[in-house]
Amino acid sequence: MPRTPPPRRKHAALLAALLAVAGAGVPAGCGRDRVDRGPVRLNEGLLSSRVLGDYRRLSSAGLDLAGRTAAATRLLEDGGQDALRVLAWAVEPARTPAVNQAVLQAIAARPPGRPPPEAMREPLMRRLGDVAPPLLDDLGRALARYERGRVANELMRLAERADTPQPLRNRAIAVLGERRTRPVAELLVALTDARRPGDVRSAAFASLATLSGIDAYGEDPRAWTTWWRDNRKLDAEAWARSLFRNVERREAVAGVNTDQLVDRLVTLNATLYRVAGEADKPRVLTDLLGDELGPLAELGLTLAEQRLSAGEGFDEPLRRALRANLDAVRPDTRRRAAALLRDLGDGPAADLLAARLAAGGEAVTAVLRADLRLLTRQPRVQAVEAAYELLDDPALGPEAAAVLAATAEAGLLGDAQRLRVLRRVRRLLGPADEGPLDPPPAVVTLLGRLGGDRDFARIGAWIDHPDPVVKRAAAQAWADADRPLLPLAQRADDPVIRPVAITATSRRGRDAPALLALAARPPADPAERVAWERALVAAAGRTDPDAVAGVASTLERAGAAPALREAVLTAALDRRPGGTGPIARAALLLARGELRLADGRPRLAVPDFEALVPAATPGGAPGGPAELAPAEVLSDDQRERATRGFVKAALLSDQLDRAFGVARALFTAPGGVLVQPAAGDPLVDLLLDVADEQARAGRRSRARRVLNELRLLLGPAMKPGVSARIAAVEDLLDPGSP
Repeated sequence: MPRTPPPRRKHAALLAALLAVAGAGVPAGCGRDRVDRGPVRLNEGLLSSRVLGDYRRLSSAGLDLAGRTAAATRLLEDGGQDALRVLAWAVEPARTPAVNQAVLQAIAARPPGRPPPEAMREPLMRRLGDVAPPLLDDLGRALARYERGRVANELMRLAERADTPQPLRNRAIAVLGERRTRPVAELLVALTDARRPGDVRSAAFASLATLSGIDAYGEDPRAWTTWWRDNRKLDAEAWARSLFRNVERREAVAGVNTDQLVDRLVTLNATLYRVAGEADKPRVLTDLLGDELGPLAELGLTLAEQRLSAGEGFDEPLRRALRANLDAVRPDTRRRAAALLRDLGDGPAADLLAARLAAGGEAVTAVLRADLRLLTRQPRVQAVEAAYELLDDPALGPEAAAVLAATAEAGLLGDAQRLRVLRRVRRLLGPADEGPLDPPPAVVTLLGRLGGDRDFARIGAWIDHPDPVVKRAAAQAWADADRPLLPLAQRADDPVIRPVAITATSRRGRDAPALLALAARPPADPAERVAWERALVAAAGRTDPDAVAGVASTLERAGAAPALREAVLTAALDRRPGGTGPIARAALLLARGELRLADGRPRLAVPDFEALVPAATPGGAPGGPAELAPAEVLSDDQRERATRGFVKAALLSDQLDRAFGVARALFTAPGGVLVQPAAGDPLVDLLLDVADEQARAGRRSRARRVLNELRLLLGPAMKPGVSARIAAVEDLLDPGSP
């Protein structure tokens, strides 16, 4: 892997650049230095012996970086056509990074007043778009040796123009920091403006740190603006001295001995925290967070993050120490403190950040983003205006929208504010038929909090958006706005929509078509299936009872377990008194009785059928639930099903007297005349099966009772097949009898 040049070489390159800025320099090279564009082809047989030797050293697989760089330096000193062709060949992307780096470092180390050959300008500029990131700094230092002419202008043009491809623009900005001139500094400060794209601003901040030798300002545009105001009027020598002093100071702070000392302190304090008792750990952590040494404060933040992840407590002194870090010099410290306090739900921190946001006291985008996320969890009225102003910010607009949505949900927006925010959101989104293809999810949420029917027409279209994040935001906005749930239930096969539809159904589902649609779409995931079942049961208690039996049938077709179907029916039956009409109640009781009977629980099925069959109660009078679901409301088919269901359930639960009492009513025509059952009537087969089962179990008297009742029920016109089966059972009861 390419190595970074040692500090001494970096200082030499920097000093050369600064002296050149102060006035040193000569005109560019002459025409003999030209190298053809495109890949360079070398013919070793045509190279002079001296150039050939350095070419072989430069491209040798066994030579270290220092040896390659020395060979490249000699080729630069030679300056002949063959030597320059070798250098142009060596800097091409087809060569290894080690060969590229040797040439770049040799060019960067050119002494003051001796810029690189003009012939190398185009090969170096061509590498701007594809050089590996580890070599970008070396390329920047090499290009910086062209103090005058087209290189500086071309780099500044690429950095300034918005139509430059973004990766190339970012690389041009990055290498500009090595030039350390005032025009470059002015351009870089301008590129930190909030209206620039976020990655352009980040590249400009990093390049300013390289140019100035100042790391502490990070992405604070106000700090850089102040620095530029204080330094822009310096003369050339004072400018060079100021930059060189900054870089020297930075190198000294980052020296090896300092790093070792800081690492040792960090290790010792981490150990101290680990061995401290549980009662003492908050105090140790509080001390670390308040330490002036940056790495120790960062250790405190790291340990606080671990403590939060472990679910351990944060007392008030520890929270105060975290809040104090909201005012730290380093932007990253402020950002991490805001993120921790957000997860802690710290109200005083929300008050502080709302006041700072309102006063415009924070300028770093990453920190502002963390502040807004905290205020999304803890909305404050004081932050509304600032969030409103940030709505159209390309970097912070989504977070500002989330703050306003949370504030609206908390009821903290007045009517005038709601209308003002809604108008701005509509303006940002544009006309419905020309709206953005990819609206920010937070803006979708905000529109759902504030919008009306015309806005929900747009949100409804976004429910089918190809981006799953936008789709989920639209579905959640729909669910939270008390809109009909049918559009969500119909899309419950979509893994993005499904959890939203299930949660909304559980919370407020009452629409029969939506419940039917959701019932027809059971999830495959076990955890989601449990939530789906709970949602169906909860909604069944609120849905029109006339439709719940249909829901149970839909569940049966979808392969749902009997327990779920029974729970849905029971939820509808358990509505408050008078909440279910007699017709609906009759249908629900019949469906539940048949379900329980089919599931092998006849004893539980008997009360359901009994409520629908007057003849099942003593004296023929309805009792209990039958008063709410009298037999008169049943259709002929339902009455037949209820009667047969009761007989079967009573027989299977050993309630023979009651079973035959109702069976006689089933086969008795008006006037008391017995009606012969149809061939293959399942009830007759059931009676014979029960008799056979009782006989084989040794219950002879019960089996004879069933046979006698069956004879009385069928009368003399009994069919031969039935007679044969009765005879077979009697043979079991009394083997060998005629």
